[in-house]
Order: sequence, then C-alpha cells, then structure tokens
Amino acid sequence: MQKACPTAKMSSFGHLFTSNVTPEPLRSPYGVPGGAFNYSPYIKEFHIDPDNPFYSVIDESLYSKDGKTLVSVPDYHRKEFIVPEGVEVLEKGALYGYPYLNYIHLPSTLREVGERALASNPALKTIRIPQNVSKVHVDALWNDNLETVTIDSETPPEITGSIMENDWRYKRVVLLVPTQSLSVYRQAKGWNAFSIKAQ
Repeated sequence: MQKACPTAKMSSFGHLFTSNVTPEPLRSPYGVPGGAFNYSPYIKEFHIDPDNPFYSVIDESLYSKDGKTLVSVPDYHRKEFIVPEGVEVLEKGALYGYPYLNYIHLPSTLREVGERALASNPALKTIRIPQNVSKVHVDALWNDNLETVTIDSETPPEITGSIMENDWRYKRVVLLVPTQSLSVYRQAKGWNAFSIKAQ
C-alpha cells in the first residue's frame, strides 16, 4: 500500500478484490475510507510500508498512524474481533458487513463510534458500549438480529447523524443502562427509540 492523503472520499472498493490473485499495490490520492476492504473474502491481512505517514497495521488490521483510529478489518469470514486498548475511534464502516461476526469487544479507551461502524453483521446479537464513549452515529448499531445493547455510561452518549423519532430499527432492541440513569436515557433523543431497561 502506498502513501496517501488521509481525507478519504471513496466508496468501499473491497468487492473489487474477488479472486486469489494478488492485486497490484493500491495507489489512491484520496486515502483509504473506513471499511474499504470489508467485502472481499480473500483479503486476510494488511501489509503497509512502515514509513507510511498516515496508516499503520496492528495484528493484520488497518489503523491510523497513531493507532487511535480503526480503519478497516480484513477477513470477511471472521467470527469475532477484539478492538485493542488505545483505540479511540471506530472509523465509518470499520466493522461493517461481516456475515459470521458474532462477537465484538470494544476497549475502555473508545470515545467515538462512526457511521455504520458496527452495522450489517447479521450474526451479531449483542454489543457493549464502554463507559468513555461520548458519540455514537445513529446508523452504527443497525443489525437485523441485534437483541441487546449495553451502555456502561451513566450519561447518554451523543447520537449523531439523522435521528428519526422512535426509530423503527431499534424498537425491538433492548438497551441496558445503569439503573440510576433509566429516566435520563428514556428522555435522550435517539436512545429513547430502544426498549430501555436497567442492567
């Protein structure tokens, strides 16, 4: 992978790599958008020039150079993923569209969950959002078979994106929150679309 500007504006292009043939090195003036390679069943790991000023590889996944933003995770067939401690941001689509992914561990350092960052994973039934998360995109949690979301923070994270009143996508999803925060979450825009219960 070649050096590139980090201001990504491309759509996902992982679906282009659909054979076992090793592709030519990626050259893009736009950088790499979050989740760019999620649709390829053949990409198992990333390799990058260690001198690349914008990106780094940690345990075969693609991160920002400082390791604080998860950009893209390889292996379409994976069943679990542990986001390492130190990561603060899940980029748009970072963990989007894995048909067999049934477990995601989010670190205590996480602060922001981007658009569709955890969405379209049909095997995923539960998500736990750590205490320090302050922003969650409204589309980040959209999974057809999601049953529960647990939030550890007593203060509802800000929901970003276009929020619909009583969002139908989440009506059947149970939101487990700290007991002392039940009333706060029930009045919080976006979170009040869930079925809210105490942990």
